[in-house]
Amino acid sequence: MQDEFAAIRPYQMHPVSKSPFIAGSSKILRTTRVNTWIRQSVLSIALLMSFRILQFFPGMQYVQEAWFAFCWLIFFLAYFPWKLSTGLRFSTFEIYVLVLMLAGIVLPAWGAWREFGQPMIFGMLAERGVGLLGMWLLLLNALRRRLITLTDIEAALLVLAWGTFGLYFLMRLALSPARFASYGPGFIADSGDGTPIFKLPAYFILYGVVYYALRGFRTRRLRYYGAAAILFLFGAVGLTERWLTVSMGLTLLFFLFRWRRVGEFVTSLFVFVSLAGLGLAAIMVVRPQLVTSTGAKFTDAFTVVSTGTTGTDSSANARLLESVLVLPYIQKHPLLGNGVLSNQWQGGGQQMLGAYFYGTDIGLVGIAFSYGLFGVILFSFQYRFALRSAAALPPDAHTPLRDATLGFLLFTALNSLTTGLFVWYAEITLFFVALLVAMKAEARSLPSTNSRLQSAIAEGAGGE
Repeated sequence: MQDEFAAIRPYQMHPVSKSPFIAGSSKILRTTRVNTWIRQSVLSIALLMSFRILQFFPGMQYVQEAWFAFCWLIFFLAYFPWKLSTGLRFSTFEIYVLVLMLAGIVLPAWGAWREFGQPMIFGMLAERGVGLLGMWLLLLNALRRRLITLTDIEAALLVLAWGTFGLYFLMRLALSPARFASYGPGFIADSGDGTPIFKLPAYFILYGVVYYALRGFRTRRLRYYGAAAILFLFGAVGLTERWLTVSMGLTLLFFLFRWRRVGEFVTSLFVFVSLAGLGLAAIMVVRPQLVTSTGAKFTDAFTVVSTGTTGTDSSANARLLESVLVLPYIQKHPLLGNGVLSNQWQGGGQQMLGAYFYGTDIGLVGIAFSYGLFGVILFSFQYRFALRSAAALPPDAHTPLRDATLGFLLFTALNSLTTGLFVWYAEITLFFVALLVAMKAEARSLPSTNSRLQSAIAEGAGGE
């Protein structure tokens, strides 16, 4: 095995094509700018589809299914031929992702067949989204070949952060969720008081919150704090769950405490809390019922967790009942789990378990039910790659993308305690792990690049 990504130059551009068409077009537009725009646009679309942001939007289900098929197709047609051309050399991270893809399909399909008698094909098709993980191996290959750069990825992530923010904001202003109730729980949710609300994935918005908040910590500029507050308070509030909000707060406090002395920490915390308070005050003026209902939900959730009994919040009660429901199954198959039940086979978990049940609702308990202890350990191993890559980066070479990647991974680790994000949506967490792997490869290649540059300069000076 060898590290095949040691030659990554994320910030180096491809030479511009010399074709007559390109040469003619460059008289009107700068070719480099056009190429950059194309790369970032393609990246934005690929990330939007690979993070499943639009999966449950009206009319987008079949588009998402087509994207799953496309990912599998391009993975087999592009990745494996490339590996053959390089002598079948695999890095440790590549082997891990390949094992994860295989286990992510076979393990839950076999577990559901063993416990519930579900045919293997249904279990395998239920986990067809695992093919998205292969896209990140192709991403690393594209970075190595300088087809894209880390700068392109950073720009695409910010476009998606503000793009989804604008889309969601307009949807909540102009559309009534009640009109879309027929599209089911993937697109519409109950606010807790019987009022339907849009259920919209806020991952890119939350990345933007981390990006701008940490950039504010680095630069001490209020405009970055303001951008983070706007994204969270006006883009994510109402889309986020209780523990998600707590996870975000803990993530930002961790970096603030780590990067500041005690006095500076208190001052920065006061500034950030003040901006958050102003945002809450603005929301109180526009939608006071949102603030009061959110506060009540936090209180109800704390009551359920601390007492172990049902309360007045239906969401917290459902999670408690689901956890109690699956405990006998976990005790029966603690190591390899009970698999994932397909909704296309006898009604899925809701029918087979005789109650309202979604494994994604109950975090680590749901993962233990479906994948067992082995699955929990296997999927959590991705954070070991993240920690090792982060430790290999130069301590004094900070970039906004690097900080945001580390911050968002910490956020996903905390949030996964109740949501199981690192398993149910492993394509999101592994994307950021892959970015750290690419940054590590770049950092390793810089000394050799600098030495070659210095040699060339010395030879030029000698020739003169």
